[in-house]
Amino acid sequence: MNKLVLVVLILLSSMNLKSQNRFNYESKDTLYAHYTFWWLLHGPFAHKPQMYFIGELTHLREEIDTNSLARGREGTIRIKEVLHVVDTERQKYRGQKYFNVDCFPEKPMKIGQKFLVTVNEYEDNYVMPGGQSLLKIDSYEDPKVESLRKYVAADFNPNAILSDTATWNAAKLQFGLKYQLDRFNNEY
Repeated sequence: MNKLVLVVLILLSSMNLKSQNRFNYESKDTLYAHYTFWWLLHGPFAHKPQMYFIGELTHLREEIDTNSLARGREGTIRIKEVLHVVDTERQKYRGQKYFNVDCFPEKPMKIGQKFLVTVNEYEDNYVMPGGQSLLKIDSYEDPKVESLRKYVAADFNPNAILSDTATWNAAKLQFGLKYQLDRFNNEY
């Protein structure tokens, strides 16, 4: 009986370590992020981001883990260009070429699809709340990308992109932009 309990404990602790380490690290060529599915705010204006980048989908698991509350699919994006980055305590961007996260929605996506990606920080790790943190773009010169470049260059002053409100309205991000405008204009 004691041997059986010992074996079960070893197996459980091994499974726990594997799940904890799944996204809590970076490799030489890939950054990993947790899916913060419980966050209500997401997208480029929800929180001051740790990273913005553009890239294209290179891998997507078809199945969804039905045992998970998150119900997202794991996917990998090849990083084309980093627009902004701040390292976390535990994770550092060192020119990695790929970004892996498990927050891709159930709806159909194609390998090669281009994205504007927003990455946040939670408990010293890179995280993604999904939703509008993975914005589909038609090209790397998409108006959303160009607007975000201005926003970053202006040190996250949303007044710098007021002329781009039609772009963000079309992306259904007008409330996030309004939130940042209200926050910024009331603080300064």
